[in-house]
Amino acid sequence: MPTERFKRLPAVKRAKIRAAALREFSRVPYDKVSINQIILNAKISRGSFYTYFEDKRDVVQYLAEDIRAKIRDYCDEALYIEKGDYFKMMMDVFDFLIGQSRETQEMIGLAYNIFSYQDNMEIIGFPGLEKPFCGTQDNEALTWMYGKLDKSRLRTKTIEEFTILGGMSALLMIASMKMFYDNPEKLDDIRENYIKGLELLKYGAQIPETRIKQGL
Repeated sequence: MPTERFKRLPAVKRAKIRAAALREFSRVPYDKVSINQIILNAKISRGSFYTYFEDKRDVVQYLAEDIRAKIRDYCDEALYIEKGDYFKMMMDVFDFLIGQSRETQEMIGLAYNIFSYQDNMEIIGFPGLEKPFCGTQDNEALTWMYGKLDKSRLRTKTIEEFTILGGMSALLMIASMKMFYDNPEKLDDIRENYIKGLELLKYGAQIPETRIKQGL
């Protein structure tokens, strides 16, 4: 995590360093990230960089925590507005991220580049991610969100069950955002398909046997 010296910098300068780091980590795979490029883009000295961060893993952790905090703040607001409705919140977050287009595109690039580097899983808060939807019950963000939900609307009655739902809906979100950045002119179709995906998660894909037998 950044040093106290970094935290005492003026907000404008911190934002400039953050933007330079986010741009670089979203541009190339983790092992090809250039600290020199971050320094150049941020217009700081190499000596200054190492008084703010220990190494590039330190920068990754800072970016991950910062992005997580921003999204959590928006989720908190959306859950309040939507009275704890998880699926309405996921729709609100999708529209919010579309509106933050450049920032979100870099966030997706960052996620792709560091998720593909397994050694980073624990440092960014996803231990056990090599087994999809397993071992994430300790994820602070999911635990926090579960406590905010109106659980009377959900069939998922435990944090373990909600972890599965959260993982599946997060993958749907990421895939939809990736399609948007590849084909921004198709936003309406992508948004419609995202809604359909949420509805499948919300209601299930298969008609219950009892309803089939009743001809419903």
